[in-house]
Amino acid sequence: MKTRVLVPVAMMLAGACHRRGDEFAPAPARLPARDTLFALDQSRSDSASAHGVSEAMLGLLGPDAAYLRAGVPTLYGIDAIRAMFAANPETSGTSMTWQPLGGGISNDLRAAYTYGIAARVTPRAPVRLERYIAYWRRDARAPWRIAAYA
Repeated sequence: MKTRVLVPVAMMLAGACHRRGDEFAPAPARLPARDTLFALDQSRSDSASAHGVSEAMLGLLGPDAAYLRAGVPTLYGIDAIRAMFAANPETSGTSMTWQPLGGGISNDLRAAYTYGIAARVTPRAPVRLERYIAYWRRDARAPWRIAAYA
């Protein structure tokens, strides 16, 4: 009985360990497209300083974006997200910075994700650190737009 189970398991493990050629070659650690996406993600900080946090977010969202946030139902579409920001206006003196820590880009360069730390500072509260993940999409020769943000 043990042989009937052991032989197929050993064959599957042997097949999983077998490598051919360079199809498993490691991907380069840095790519120009990835670097520009990280720079765009981080540029939200400058945009938030100049135009406000909500405008910095709205400027990078795609028209059919999904916005997930604790305590708020998932919002779909730029109009619903804009209405949520309008219903919760920023306190004067609020600033926010984003620092991407990692991410990746699809092989066709049309989808990507970034994740990192967002730091929010308000006049009434100390620095509040949050984690974020953003899923990005773009069409050929078009700028990156956030399709989903949590």
